[in-house]
Amino acid sequence: MNRFLKISVWVLTVAAIGALWFFTRKDYTEDRLHRVDFKIVNGHGFINYDRELGIILAICDTASNRQVTDIPVDSVRKTLAENPWATDVRANLSLRRILNIEMTECQPIMRIYNDEGKSLYLDKDGNIFPVGRRYIPHVLICSGHFSFPVTREKWHNVNDSVYASTDLPGAFDVASSILNDDYASQNVGHIYLAKNRQYELVVRNSDLHVILGYPDNVSEKLLKMKHFFDRMTGREELNGYSKINLNYKNQVVCTKK
Repeated sequence: MNRFLKISVWVLTVAAIGALWFFTRKDYTEDRLHRVDFKIVNGHGFINYDRELGIILAICDTASNRQVTDIPVDSVRKTLAENPWATDVRANLSLRRILNIEMTECQPIMRIYNDEGKSLYLDKDGNIFPVGRRYIPHVLICSGHFSFPVTREKWHNVNDSVYASTDLPGAFDVASSILNDDYASQNVGHIYLAKNRQYELVVRNSDLHVILGYPDNVSEKLLKMKHFFDRMTGREELNGYSKINLNYKNQVVCTKK
């Protein structure tokens, strides 16, 4: 008898769970989309929130209040990922029938101009992004006699075949060294590539022309620059120099005005 009761209780429990699952799923699949929660991560202005939200609503056809099972979540994700300034897009439907979408915006560290006056942005990993009309971030500027193509295509990197033999990888390495140096990152505002293929720096709050030279031993040269300015700042003789050259081993060569 006890065994019969145990089996009966077990069967009824399983049946109840099954029924609950069935009606819950039925309620979920037959109900309408409740709302769309859209967020831009690291957003500063490259990605237009209203434009992307409009794309989401158009794909989901929220004006018709479509059923949850009809929402093309993957299409939403793939379409948003085509934005040239998006680095990641995540989309999912919650049990509360809410479409959650997070779109991550790129974070450039430098803007580089080629010798035709065209420019593009690079992030810390060397990924390439086009210039946006709506937003101009405050980043390290590189210009001069750089030669490289400018494209709006996504997913390019300085090490890709289209850029590997251009000036872009070298410029990225120099800029990365500067940005990773505590002193240089605070004081260098502009990198210039001269015709002789040597790099020159514009240092904030100084009229001195700083010649970094060829892109080798950059960290060592930046350390020499720091020692030079630490020692010379405030001294009258500093005003008598027009430029300093860091391209020589164990010394800083100064040129008088």
